[in-house]
This record gives sequence, C-alpha cells and structure tokens, in this order.
Amino acid sequence: MKLKAFMRKLTSILLAVLSAMCLTGMCYAEETATATVPTADVTADTVARAGTETLYAGSGSIGSFYLQNNNLTPVKTMGASGTFSLFGTASCSSSTYWQICVQIKDAYTGSVLATDYTTGSSYNFQYYSMEISVTKGQKIQIYTYYTSTPSTEAEIHLSYVLE
Repeated sequence: MKLKAFMRKLTSILLAVLSAMCLTGMCYAEETATATVPTADVTADTVARAGTETLYAGSGSIGSFYLQNNNLTPVKTMGASGTFSLFGTASCSSSTYWQICVQIKDAYTGSVLATDYTTGSSYNFQYYSMEISVTKGQKIQIYTYYTSTPSTEAEIHLSYVLE
C-alpha cells in the first residue's frame, strides 16, 4: 500500500516538472546578412527575418514577441511623410510588479524621439501609445525595456499607424 502511494506522488511530481518545462519556451527574432545590397557598412546590410522593414501609410503590425530585459528592433524606414503612431500592449502573467518603457529612436543618432512608460501587476495588460512627425525615408528603431519582480518575461505587441 505504501508503494502505491509513493508511486502516485512520484508520478504527480514528474508530471508537474514536465509541464513546467514545456511552458518556458521563448522565441527570438534572428537577423541575417543579405548579399543583395552592396555596401561597406555591414550593419546597413542587416535584414530581419521577422517584422516589416519599410512602414507604409496605413496601419500594420510591427510584431509580437516575448521579452525579458530589452530589445532594439532592426531599422524601420518610413514609407511616407506624416504622423507615425506607435501603440500596443504589454502583459505579464506571473510577476507581482513589472514596468515597461517603449521608445522611438532615431536610427542614426540614437536620440529618443518619443517615450511611453507604464507599470503593471500580475495578470493584467498595459497599453502604450505615442506619436511623432516623420518624413519619407526617415529611419527609426523601437527600443523596449522590461523589468519585473520576480524576473519573468512579458508578451509585447507593437502596431503602428502612419497617416
């Protein structure tokens, strides 16, 4: 009888460990170099496998990803002049406290063009939104910084409107 109870406990523990291992997967965007554009600057020749590189007039998704610490997107080129609005959500399901900072940066100088900062607690979504005036051909990058207690990852969604 004791052996049967021991086997049940052992099975329960093994199932819990295996379930926890399956829930911790993360996806990361990978960048690759392309040989189609001849240039001496290797960084200008980098093309991301995920996300739109030229953002045209209208609306669209820049991408969704899981983040722990920070992320800087590849360079995004404005396909039209006008008002560029960046918005989205950030969510974390297992931290008691978390904060996120999203910035639009000039791709050449690194200067911050717009910032939105928000905080949250367990099991909630936070929304962020900002806008800047852009010119056709202008190059930007989107910087996202995330921290939490305890340290976990957040699900980030980036979308835009260019009009």
